[in-house]
Amino acid sequence: MLGVQASDWFISNEHARLLNMAPRSPYVENLLSLPFVKRANLSIEPSRRQPHNHTVLELVTPQGRRRLVVEEKRSHLSQASVGDLIARWRAKLPMPLILFAPYVSREMGTALVSHGINFVDRGGNCHVNLGGSYVAHVEGRKLRQTPGARSGVRGPGFRLMFALLVDPGLINAPVRELARVSGVSVGTASTVLRRLEQDSLLVRTRTKRHLVRPKDLVERWIAGYSETLRPQLFLGRFRTQDKDPHSLEVRVAEILGRDGAWAWGGAAGAFRLTKHYRSDETILHVRTAASDLPKRLRALPHSTGPLTVLGVPGPLAFRGVAPHTVHPVLIYTELVLTGSDRATEAASEIRERFLSLQ
Repeated sequence: MLGVQASDWFISNEHARLLNMAPRSPYVENLLSLPFVKRANLSIEPSRRQPHNHTVLELVTPQGRRRLVVEEKRSHLSQASVGDLIARWRAKLPMPLILFAPYVSREMGTALVSHGINFVDRGGNCHVNLGGSYVAHVEGRKLRQTPGARSGVRGPGFRLMFALLVDPGLINAPVRELARVSGVSVGTASTVLRRLEQDSLLVRTRTKRHLVRPKDLVERWIAGYSETLRPQLFLGRFRTQDKDPHSLEVRVAEILGRDGAWAWGGAAGAFRLTKHYRSDETILHVRTAASDLPKRLRALPHSTGPLTVLGVPGPLAFRGVAPHTVHPVLIYTELVLTGSDRATEAASEIRERFLSLQ
């Protein structure tokens, strides 16, 4: 397994935090406002399939009790984070899922409902389906923005997060070494570590640092990659005269050779790992953006072409588990951003087999 390993100590305390806030939780209060919810209780239960416990919500209705696994998001809910949630949901939790999130837009709510995921936000927007016996859907309520929110992390910060997901041991490397491996400045490395500590994703003890909420770090990485870093890495989309993806990839491999300056990502990389899913689109990651690359590949710019060329978020991207593939974290991320059912299914398999990101 590659990737971040969760901390049982912190996960227990994270569940306890949610449990302790239950009586005054805006999520629970909003659920209690539904006419069919008489009582709502939160508890912590062990999981047989996951390496940590579940927070379980029990709703008492006139027809009995319904139990749902709780997933809480504490930050911005984006298409990327919803895609990540859906991919993890395919791992089949032992009971229905309900998402607690600060705000769920109409678009995000539609995506969640289409995959059978319940939700409630702080503003009162919700979708609760208790096996068809009771269904509530509220949308369109706006959430007041909290003043004084911290500024967002920039591209270099997400490069550092990617390095930590690929090699969690770097969390205790000297800051200068962490910066070098991530391809960022020492100042950026120090700033991002402080930010992760402020946001309780990182805990500093007397002798070590500990990544304690890897799932949230993955979510933050995917959102940052989608919104900030990927546009910076985008080198172009192209069309070629190859008849199918296989023909294209054989020819690209012959042209680019066997050096370590390129690798397959997305569905092309996923197929080499799982042998199950291959779309018509091909993602090629390159170390440097050579100006003559399209000419060498006999590729013409095209807005809907099947070949997308991207840079990489750092040197560690080339730590693939199959020849000429990028690291599974990057493959997983591209599949989540694709958004189709088959891509999400492939992402779930990649996560389960090659990553430890619970």
